[in-house]
Amino acid sequence: YCGDGECESGENCLNCEQDCKCSSNQECSAGTCVNLCDLTSASWNYSTPVGSSIVSGTPVRLNILGTNCAGKTINFAVFEKDGALNPDDSVSISPSSITFPSSGTNAYLLWNSVYTPDTDGGQSDPPEYYFRASVSGYSESITSSNNGYDDPLLLKVNQRVTCGNG
Repeated sequence: YCGDGECESGENCLNCEQDCKCSSNQECSAGTCVNLCDLTSASWNYSTPVGSSIVSGTPVRLNILGTNCAGKTINFAVFEKDGALNPDDSVSISPSSITFPSSGTNAYLLWNSVYTPDTDGGQSDPPEYYFRASVSGYSESITSSNNGYDDPLLLKVNQRVTCGNG
């Protein structure tokens, strides 16, 4: 019977949670313990060499890899990297969310890059960006490389220059 401390026939994590607990890296789904979504990698993908700048408005891919993530909602946030004395700035035009595909271990969001002046903390243009991807409803998240403002894996975005007709 439910509550005797043993997960017996007919009991499961849904109808008798006290006897049939899932492990810490699992969740109960329709009475079966399944592994939680595990985000394993986050990186930018764009057409210029790593460490090179792109122009504002250039589409870039925010790539993530993960296991057991099918159907999960992944939220994205983009930040402009600052030095040690200033907090990183949230980008005003941020990507939205995606649903991780039902097959495979990779997903991406296409984002039109923006230029945000990098004027605080003694920084200089171009601004450097990183992103964070998180699983909606869970504490699982991953951040693209952001090991200091001179990290070559940060996305650097130059302001689009519009020339006059003279």
